[in-house]
Amino acid sequence: LSLTRKAADAGNAWAKKVLPQVEQQTIDRKKPADAAEKFAMVRSAAESGDLDAQRKLANYFIEGFGVAQDINAAIEWYKKAADAGDAIAMTQLGVLYDKGRGVPVDYTEAIRWYKPAAEKEEAQAQYNYGVLMYHGIGVERDLEQGREWIRRAANNGSQTAIRALQTLK
Repeated sequence: LSLTRKAADAGNAWAKKVLPQVEQQTIDRKKPADAAEKFAMVRSAAESGDLDAQRKLANYFIEGFGVAQDINAAIEWYKKAADAGDAIAMTQLGVLYDKGRGVPVDYTEAIRWYKPAAEKEEAQAQYNYGVLMYHGIGVERDLEQGREWIRRAANNGSQTAIRALQTLK
C-alpha cells in the first residue's frame, strides 16, 4: 500500500487508478471474518461481467484473500477481463509473466499482454513494453521504438518512465 500511495502521490497514473482498490484490500485484510463474504460478493459481480470485480477477484486469488491462493484462477480472471478489453488486466498478466510471479518467466507471453495494453494508453504497460523492446527481451530489439513507448508512458504520467528517459542514451 505504501509504495502504491507513494507512486500515486508522485503522479503515477496507474498507481492513482489502482490506489482505491489497494486501500480497500488493506482495510478488508483487517477484517478476516468478512473475507469469505467479501470474496463471494466480488465473485458474483465478476461472474456478471464486471471488469473491476474480475480484476479484484484475480487479486484475491493471488493474495489468498477469502480463498486459497491460486495463481491459475487469478490468471483465468485476469484473462476474462483482458479479453473484454481491460488494459489494467492485460498489464497485470504481462507483469505476472515478465516478473515470474507465480508462473515461469515468459517474456513472449508478457509482450503478448503488454502490447495491446500499451496501445490502449495504459502507462505501466507502455513503460514495461518499452523497456523490453529497448533491451530486446521477448521482442526484437528496437532502441528507437523502445524509447518511444517509454516516452508515451511518461506523457501518460509514469514517473518511472520520466526518470528512465533521463538515463536512456
